[in-house]
Amino acid sequence: MSSEVETPDTLPPAVALVAVSGESRRGPGHDRNDDRWAVASGNGMLLAAVADGMGSTVGGGRAATIALRTVLDILAAAPPGASAGAGEESGAAGCADSADSTDSTDSTDSTDSTDSIDSADSADSTAPGGVLAALSAAVARGQQRVRAATPAGVPEAVRAGTTLTAALVAADRLYLAHLGDSSCWLYRHGRLRRLTDVHTSAAVLVAAGAVEADSAAARRLDNLLTRYLGMPGAVQPQLCTLRLRAGDRLLLASDGLTRAVSPAALTVLLLRPHTTAADLADAAVAAGGRDDVTAVLATVTADYAASAEVADVAEPRAAPIGVTEVRPSIATRGLPAASLSGGRVVASGR
Repeated sequence: MSSEVETPDTLPPAVALVAVSGESRRGPGHDRNDDRWAVASGNGMLLAAVADGMGSTVGGGRAATIALRTVLDILAAAPPGASAGAGEESGAAGCADSADSTDSTDSTDSTDSTDSIDSADSADSTAPGGVLAALSAAVARGQQRVRAATPAGVPEAVRAGTTLTAALVAADRLYLAHLGDSSCWLYRHGRLRRLTDVHTSAAVLVAAGAVEADSAAARRLDNLLTRYLGMPGAVQPQLCTLRLRAGDRLLLASDGLTRAVSPAALTVLLLRPHTTAADLADAAVAAGGRDDVTAVLATVTADYAASAEVADVAEPRAAPIGVTEVRPSIATRGLPAASLSGGRVVASGR
């Protein structure tokens, strides 16, 4: 299934800020795809999210659907032109610059000196009334809903669970909430950075120096999540924010993509301006990936004017791009930069 956005010919170029594509593929030998993705706009904001339902649990795909429906509610609830809280405006909660980051050998400018990406979980990131506070509250609601969706008496080890990586663009800012081993990446000036942490037991032990990253022990624990929706107790999402620039590319992915395609290979693919999420999924399949693979790729196509406001889609609601925001195995190829422009969303399927 594909989606297209029709854009008026008279649309001011400064309004066409983001171009988006998304793709999800069922893994070879899997009888279902438990990955979900969403892209939607409303109230002057764009929300993109990926959730990877835990296949070893009862209703992992349903948990992923619940997670995305919950974060999509932000667009309807937030006031038009929602602004950041004081802590967010200061940039105190920067997104992490992961060890998985890589530079392209073809890059002419990868220094990126003006926007440091230095810290992740900051107390200032949940300033009252801020966008990150709304994301954090949505994660808490998602946790409650996923837990409630599993019948009483189901053993904890197989209760429904899902990762969640949600990215919200408001004005010239990216806001992230993240749990699990899905991921969000920033490609800028030839450099690819992983903005999100890996919430697995293996990652914890590697960070502590207890095991080597390529050891058998790390591999055995690599699928054991330490943070996810549906886990026992309260959840603590990674929350961060950064300022966007023209030319930035944001990649949200399930681990089916990032386990199959290395950061260096992703960097080469993202160097090509016409690369879409479908191309990334193709790369995972070609590399022999065995898991469900999902990617959402967004490109900032113009600088944000200081006083510019992003227009809503034509219908005054948090309408998903197309009509299939939380279904698996969806292809949205080459979605043009009208998702925030007031253009009319048109869906077609086969």
